[in-house]
Amino acid sequence: MPYAIRTPKVSYFVERMRTAILALVLSTGMLNSACAQYVIRGQVLDERGDLPLVGAHIRLLKGDAIVYSDEQGRFDMIVATARAVVKITHVGFHETSRTLAASPGTEERTIIRMQVKPVELPVTEIRAPAPEVVFERKDLHVGDYLVNDDGLWVLVYGTRRLLHRQALAGQTVWQDARLHLLDTQFVESVSTRLPSSACTLTRDHALRPVVKGERGAWLIDHQAGTIGIGWIADSTYQKAVIPWTDSLPGLLIGNTWSYAYPSFDHVGYDAATKEQRTICTVTDEHWMAIFRSGYKYMSGRNKVIAMDLALEHGTDPEIIAGFMVGWDQDIRYRPPYAPLFVVRDTLCVFDHHLERIRRFDRELVPIDEVPITYQRDTDWDRNLVQDRRSGIVYSKFSKGARTWLRPIDPSTGALGTPTPLTHPWPQDVQVHGSHAYYVYRPYESLQKRTLYREQLR
Repeated sequence: MPYAIRTPKVSYFVERMRTAILALVLSTGMLNSACAQYVIRGQVLDERGDLPLVGAHIRLLKGDAIVYSDEQGRFDMIVATARAVVKITHVGFHETSRTLAASPGTEERTIIRMQVKPVELPVTEIRAPAPEVVFERKDLHVGDYLVNDDGLWVLVYGTRRLLHRQALAGQTVWQDARLHLLDTQFVESVSTRLPSSACTLTRDHALRPVVKGERGAWLIDHQAGTIGIGWIADSTYQKAVIPWTDSLPGLLIGNTWSYAYPSFDHVGYDAATKEQRTICTVTDEHWMAIFRSGYKYMSGRNKVIAMDLALEHGTDPEIIAGFMVGWDQDIRYRPPYAPLFVVRDTLCVFDHHLERIRRFDRELVPIDEVPITYQRDTDWDRNLVQDRRSGIVYSKFSKGARTWLRPIDPSTGALGTPTPLTHPWPQDVQVHGSHAYYVYRPYESLQKRTLYREQLR
């Protein structure tokens, strides 16, 4: 019996195959559609001048993609759709969002201009650093001080003597005086009590401390953690200590300055040859003319005395007459101020009467003269101080309660940047190691006289 063909079952199988093939075709088309990629391109500019913004952040809002703008402000980002929303941020600019469109292969860029965002900073008060307290005691005043290679020498006292000999009229005499030596951290390393009252702390040509007493002076020596004291007579102090202000190898530098005479010499003394040479002469011509004019108005008897003394001392009768008349007692009189400082082996005489810095080499030979004008300033305090460590010379200015220092360039005479001192009416200003030292005590305060220091600019 022949087999019968079952047509319905074959038709069912064919239909199932067609359905599967159609589903496979549709799914493959959807997959290819999902894998399509687009590139959006843009350029970020500063709206103030269309300048490119480097390093702007461009982030896709619906996704994790992020890119940064290059040196031209340009960026490229790959996305899955033809349109994408991105957020652009940059420090100092307002954040912005943009919808960017793209199509594969296009080179066109969308320009994005960003607005500047003001940055508000919190209120900040800027103050100069407070002066550093170098030495302060509740029971002792700072009378005087000196900074050298040993450290910081501080002459302190308990009370002032109000009554003293007439020869010391106008000077300060300190009772219960002590001398302290502080190290570089301003910690007291050694101290000693002085045998009697003291008047001032000064130095010799080598910057060694010398304490002036009522009838002489003490030479101070520091060795092996102890302070040695050597007494010298007042005449020796006046002749062998005060005149000599500095030194060079084999040469002492000093002067013949006297308050009562409007002229003096800067001199150099060669210790090997025992020869003293004049570096230069400083003279205030105006007061010298007044000083010598006293001879004209003297009585005949006094003129004879002046001539006899001039013959005895080998000088001019008019000079003798000037000392006899006492022109230095005139309230308007000021002795000439022309200090000499050694700056890098160059001797610089600051001759304020001639308005020149007169420079000499170490052989005492003139080099040149540099004009100066700072002395014409009405605030100039007629005082120069030198930082012996750096060699820089500073001019001191004061107006009212305020004081400031300005460095002087010895090669041009120009002034540098001023440094105002914090406390009003500072006393005994010195400079060492680019720091200004001074003594200060608040007015009507129970605080003792305290030593401070400040950094110079």
